[in-house]
Parts: sequence; C-alpha cells; structure tokens
Amino acid sequence: FHLAGLTLFFLISLLLVFKAPTSELWILSIFASEYSILFAVPTNILLVINLYAVNCTLFETIIGLIAIVLFLSPIIRAYFIGQTLADALEKAFSPIKKGSVTGDETINNQPFTIAKLFQSVPKVPYRTLTYVTYSDTTLTLDYYRSSVTGKRPCVIVIHGGAWAIGDSKKLPELNNHLARVGYHCAAINYRLAPKWHFPAPVEDTTAAVSYLRKNADELDIDLNNFVLLGRSAGGQIALLTAYTIRQLGIKGVVDFYGPADMIRGY
Repeated sequence: FHLAGLTLFFLISLLLVFKAPTSELWILSIFASEYSILFAVPTNILLVINLYAVNCTLFETIIGLIAIVLFLSPIIRAYFIGQTLADALEKAFSPIKKGSVTGDETINNQPFTIAKLFQSVPKVPYRTLTYVTYSDTTLTLDYYRSSVTGKRPCVIVIHGGAWAIGDSKKLPELNNHLARVGYHCAAINYRLAPKWHFPAPVEDTTAAVSYLRKNADELDIDLNNFVLLGRSAGGQIALLTAYTIRQLGIKGVVDFYGPADMIRGY
C-alpha cells in the first residue's frame, strides 16, 4: 500500500509545479499548495514505512523524496520572500512612515516564520452592524475596531466563495490581526448567486463604503483611508468596486487571487 500511497502523493505534488489540466485538479492544486504541510507529513510517514519494508526499491524512495520537496516548496518560498518583503514593499510604495500604524507591540510582525504555521491569532471582539436593507434582504458587516484609539484607516474585507457561498465569518484571522496592528476592519456580507446576479455584489460593497463613511464619527474611521481587500471572488468584487465607485478616500485594493479571465467557468 505504501507504493500506491507514495505514487498518489507524488502525482498530487506535481500540481505544485505544473498547470492543472482540469477544474477538479485545479481545486486539488489549491489545497495542495495552501495546506502543503498536511500533504508532506503523510508522504513522509509512507516514505519511512517504505524504507523499512523488505521490498523497498530505489524508485519508491526517489518519488517519495521528490514529493516531500515539492510539498515543502511553498513554505520554503514563503520564507525567502518574507526575508525581503518589507524592503520590496517600501521600494514599490515609498518608505513606511514610522509610527503611522502602531498597535499591539507584542505582535510578531515578521511576514513569515515556521512557528506561525502552528500558532493561532488571538480573537478581537467585533460588532455586527446592518449596513443596507433591500426589499428582499438585509445585509450586515462585522466591525472589528482598531486597538489604537482615534481616527484610524478602515479595511473592508470581501469574502470569497465563487460568488455563491461564504459569509463575513470566513477566514477571520486576518481581520483579528488587522485590528490588533491598528486598522479598523469591516468584513461584509453581500448578495450571493444564483438568487442574485451581477452587479449585486458590487452594489453591496459600494453600499458598505457609503455606510461606513456616513457613520465614520461613531466608528472612528479616517474618511481619507479606506482599502478594499478581497479573496478569490471577493478580490474580483473589490477590483470592480474600486474601478466604478464614486467615493473619495479609497486608497488601495488588495486582491488575493481574484479571477480576471474566468477560463475555469467555461
């Protein structure tokens, strides 16, 4: 069974370096790259079992070692990128103003460490606020207040989920982190397909920005410093909103793997 297992993990590991030929394998490649350590551990166990097997072959050992290296490659790349990330960002976006964002000083702001793979992010309390009411639904956002008092920048987080699933509670760790380092964070819900169609999510995000601007005094938001942040489908919504919104104060968009060409949909 160890040969079959090693072969399977070896084939999966190839998705980290070669383009997936089908949509199903593309989804598997995302899991393999984002949770690569969960694939590396069982591969290593099978390799150890194989080494102690009577009928161990060089071929099995080689494909097992290759699979482990490929599964660990995202972690290795992240480590080296993290070593130069601060300098690269300052070079691209101008030097960071010292003291511009000061939050919990106990936070390890190193972009990536091996230890962080096994650490949780302390939770920050949030308020659920209704930001828009339509004739057929009501939408809310989760508001994480900055740990720093006074008027602060606000990051609006738009969840992913293929425009059809997900909610504001998805992947809250970044929301907690942003609040702890000095940003307000508003994670929004938006109308989902197939019940609602485009441009409903863009309209909802625009409504969220308007709500936050209208209530900026109560929420201690700096009106001149909003950032839209989205993952996957949320990244696409963030970009479209930024290109079409008629509001001042949108200083940036963070688009995490947002689709643009939609080739997987056809």
